[in-house]
Amino acid sequence: MIDEVNRPRKLKVAVDGQTVAPGPATGLGSFTRNALKALEIVAPGELDLRVETPPGGAGFTRTHQRVLWEQIGLRSRMRGADVLFSPSLGIPWNTSRPVVATIHDLYLVKNAARLAPVSRWYWTDYIPATIRRASRVICGSKAVAEEIAALLGIERDLIKVIPYGMDFEGLKVAAGAIPAGLKLTSGAYVLFVGSLERRKNAANLVRAFAALKEDQSAVKLVLAGQDAGEAGSLKELAVTEGIGDRVVFTGYLDRSELVALMRDAACLALVSFEEGFGLPLIEAMALDTPVVTSNCSSMPETVGGAGLTADPHNPAAIAEALSRVLLDDELRERLVSLGREHIQSYTLQKMGSALAAVLREAAGR
Repeated sequence: MIDEVNRPRKLKVAVDGQTVAPGPATGLGSFTRNALKALEIVAPGELDLRVETPPGGAGFTRTHQRVLWEQIGLRSRMRGADVLFSPSLGIPWNTSRPVVATIHDLYLVKNAARLAPVSRWYWTDYIPATIRRASRVICGSKAVAEEIAALLGIERDLIKVIPYGMDFEGLKVAAGAIPAGLKLTSGAYVLFVGSLERRKNAANLVRAFAALKEDQSAVKLVLAGQDAGEAGSLKELAVTEGIGDRVVFTGYLDRSELVALMRDAACLALVSFEEGFGLPLIEAMALDTPVVTSNCSSMPETVGGAGLTADPHNPAAIAEALSRVLLDDELRERLVSLGREHIQSYTLQKMGSALAAVLREAAGR
């Protein structure tokens, strides 16, 4: 009979659930859901997870709403918790409880000059000041860990790199059908996934696509993501480059449609100037889709030799990598095989074990 008196008490973990509120799927929301699922898999009897969501369950669209939630609403919900896990954004300023914060990247901290005044304050003052109060900080790559230490002045020993895991079987099951209105042929398009904003570098991807040889003229470029200020200029660029009829803008897609697009693509191209991790790269590998990505920031670390890399500032280099994947069947098969092996480093089990260890460490368990 199990001695209930001597059974270790579960670690009570409060989780900031602001990114899992109903609404369009986001990268932050996907990370949070995967993290929760991972913890439930590896430590069901050790952790008491309590996801705290804003009143009404709605996400935030305004900076001041986030700040009020993090400093008042969330702080009031932490009573009784041993540790707070924040999967994104800021953390309570004054709390006696240990906090594990997450920094996915520092792009907005470094480029805040382009933002509106309130957002600029949020990223240059508020986020750094609150994150410095965390007991531990987690991120998805060594590249980001080094930046956190250098730019925020956090001790490197307090920054933990955790693999961003995912449910690979669930990903495959999630695939639905490609919207018929897109008029796409399986294996005859290059796919970009992400918001249409400057750092995603879709402009150089369009230029690279225009530079492909004439025998690849049947291939299309699909830009799958919401407009974040760049869609208009990208459409103009495609027309200027003479490929306006070959570049498809999908706008927002639901998860099943996006996964289907990724599954049937000739390759995924993510040539951002900067990424904190690049989750679509691992998702594509899990769906047996080869990847082309940037040779900088976290991306070489994420693909680990299982994808082709190119200088994101050089459209000709991107075009060469795309041509190799599109024309060389043997290379494609090798990349698919390497991808299947590489994604085993990004299972939910590995993510959950690493995250649970950090939560216990922060709580002194």
